[in-house]
Amino acid sequence: MILVTGAGGFIGQSVVERLLAKGYQLRLLARGRERSEEAFPKAEIAKGDVLNPESLEKAAMGVEKIIHLAGLTSYSDRDKERLYNINVKGTEALLKACKNAERIIFASSVAVYGETGKDEKADENYRQRPDSFYGATKQMAERLVLESGLDSVALRMAPVYGPGSRSWKKILRFMEMGFPIPKTGSFTHIVHVTDAAKAFEIALEKGKGVYNIADKKPIPFADLAAELARLLGKRPVLLPDNLMKILAYSAGMGTLFRIWTMNRHYDISKAGRELGYSPKAELQKEIRRVIRWYKSGMHRAEG
Repeated sequence: MILVTGAGGFIGQSVVERLLAKGYQLRLLARGRERSEEAFPKAEIAKGDVLNPESLEKAAMGVEKIIHLAGLTSYSDRDKERLYNINVKGTEALLKACKNAERIIFASSVAVYGETGKDEKADENYRQRPDSFYGATKQMAERLVLESGLDSVALRMAPVYGPGSRSWKKILRFMEMGFPIPKTGSFTHIVHVTDAAKAFEIALEKGKGVYNIADKKPIPFADLAAELARLLGKRPVLLPDNLMKILAYSAGMGTLFRIWTMNRHYDISKAGRELGYSPKAELQKEIRRVIRWYKSGMHRAEG
């Protein structure tokens, strides 16, 4: 039996659908039983969450492996307490409840590195310098997992994109409003949700320790943003990076601007060697699919 936390999230849904299609027996830790039963009728549903120790104890009974996806992503100072409680204390409680399990696969994040230096590529031994409290909580939770005594894998995920992504919905909303694009020399490195889900499936059986999970290569941020604007029917407007920073901070979007435009480049060769991870998604094809999802209005129905 495999316990999955965060099954209702963007990545979680893709992971669960993939594993159910492969015949895995899954137990999903979910706050809303009816919604989860409707979405995943072939899975067993355990009502609860990572902040409820009693529900965790029940959910952990008979579990051999855990995929821990539950977590909060936020770059707001107002969410620091929630970030720590959910990402760190929640992981600690899960590990305690599942102490008799064999293996855990944890959804970590490249946020543990912070921004990668110009002309640098972060491998798993790259210096860790989180530049957000979210990144710091992922770093703390990852350490708890790796030091738990369980057979453990931490997948450091690049920003994940695909239809259904709330973060991309926010980005596309700003692009649709004609938000200018900074003339920055930074690169961005992302990963499609199907490749992310594949990595979790592989890690159920292979690997130990930490792995970077991303596309094969990064893309210039300005090129990606300009393509998104064009696909939305907007003419890309590029402004000097320094001016854009001033505008973003004046609009109360300074932190998001910094996170979205920071330089990102990750080395995925270890995941290739040890897990057989090989991303298949074609960026141009998949961003068009994301745009179609956004234009269809489905993002409004999904919240």
